Amino acid sequence: MTESGSDSRRANRQAVPECGMMKAIVNVNRDWAIGRNGDLLVYIPEDMKYFRKTTAGAVVVMGRKTLESFPGGRPLKNRVNIVLTRDESRIPETSKEAADAYLSLPTADEFLQLMKRRADALTAGEDPGTVLITVPSETALTELLGQTGQSDRTGFPDVYVIGGASIYKKLLPYCDTCLVTINDYRQEQGREADSWFPDLDAMAEWERTEEGEMQEHEGIHFSFCTYRRKQNI
Repeated sequence: MTESGSDSRRANRQAVPECGMMKAIVNVNRDWAIGRNGDLLVYIPEDMKYFRKTTAGAVVVMGRKTLESFPGGRPLKNRVNIVLTRDESRIPETSKEAADAYLSLPTADEFLQLMKRRADALTAGEDPGTVLITVPSETALTELLGQTGQSDRTGFPDVYVIGGASIYKKLLPYCDTCLVTINDYRQEQGREADSWFPDLDAMAEWERTEEGEMQEHEGIHFSFCTYRRKQNI
């Protein structure tokens, strides 16, 4: 093995982030069901407000189908939308055109400079713009975030995983916090769930650390909860 090859491998290992680079935000029922046919099981206005407020100006990570489920397939406004897709050509042109900037697998330096420009805009009270980025895999994503994390992260926003089910499953190992809206919606015949979030209550490494008071919308009760990964597990 050459010295340069060894250095390269060592750099790649260092680039992979440890747990805690991301957070997940999700709305589930008591069975941890999240949706059906690419749509939510239930829409709760207060949950939608909570999602918008929490992720405003942040980085959101999703799968292609989640992007396509947004109105007009448009990326979320004033956020950095990162889409995991093995086939970039399947991203609708309308989605790219709706963004102020579109990047395909940027380098760590390009990504860091983008984040700094957005931080400067937010500090100045300006619109940071809407960005759409595609990456081919969770490995590429975590390496990108890991490399960026080794640099100056001043002003670096939170990174939220927002779905769908397969993306949640792939990226949960890199999360240390999950913001979970738990509702008591009962599945009805013909509207059974076909996608689920991992059951954190059944996982020894996770614990519920915060639970908001119960609220109600059109007969559906819900509360905002926070789960955190236990240390030394």
